[in-house]
Amino acid sequence: MYELQGQLLRAVRVRIDTGIHTGRMTFEEGVDYFTGNVSFYPKACARSGHDPFARALCDVAQRALYRYSKWPIQAVTYHLGKNAIVELREAYRKQKGSAFSAKAFHERLMSMGTIPAGYFRELFLEEEVR
Repeated sequence: MYELQGQLLRAVRVRIDTGIHTGRMTFEEGVDYFTGNVSFYPKACARSGHDPFARALCDVAQRALYRYSKWPIQAVTYHLGKNAIVELREAYRKQKGSAFSAKAFHERLMSMGTIPAGYFRELFLEEEVR
């Protein structure tokens, strides 16, 4: 469930990031979108005057949106990088078959450093064949 919640948060961040930075969404609309789709508490800010739970959710959303508003495309590039790693993991899993080890995959991935997975994908998979 937590993994799905994390995926939802990342998807909402991409929507808000692109919306705000292309001018198709205001800051306030982004906050409402966040509280409605991440916290499942639509219009929390409008309810915050009489509802302390709504106030807390509104504050969380406003802080998150402030951060997103200062880093254009960060959410999009994070999402693209994550997808590249997941695709590499699945190719590695297919290649290794029953010998697949999540620990071995992650250790190899981390040993590649901070280079985007798309740059070393072929090398990563080729070395396993040798």
